[in-house]
Amino acid sequence: HTRIALRLELLICMKKCM
Repeated sequence: HTRIALRLELLICMKKCM
């Protein structure tokens, strides 16, 4: 995983949790 990919995954996870 790249740093950008990790950030994108975190954003997606946050959206799913919301």
